[in-house]
Amino acid sequence: MTKTNSEILEQLKLAIDGLLFMSESDYPFSVFLWEITRPATPEKISQQTNHPIDTPVKIVGFDDFFQVATTEEYWHGEEEKKLLNDFNLLCRRSKKN
Repeated sequence: MTKTNSEILEQLKLAIDGLLFMSESDYPFSVFLWEITRPATPEKISQQTNHPIDTPVKIVGFDDFFQVATTEEYWHGEEEKKLLNDFNLLCRRSKKN
């Protein structure tokens, strides 16, 4: 069964609940839908986000983007393992849609 965009967005909103993007400062994720033609190019991304066309843009694959958040390390404790599981669940849900 094919899901509607709104159904997919709702599933992703549930999947990101409580997750933070890990960096120097942890930021919450937000879900949005872009009506963009493929392939996504730096120019199209700049245009879609209302940035100047010469704004540096790096396009990263889905798996590469989440690699750090979904790879288990020997030093992970229970809290890190739960977070790892949450990110893996997000990735599985995202790939199904």
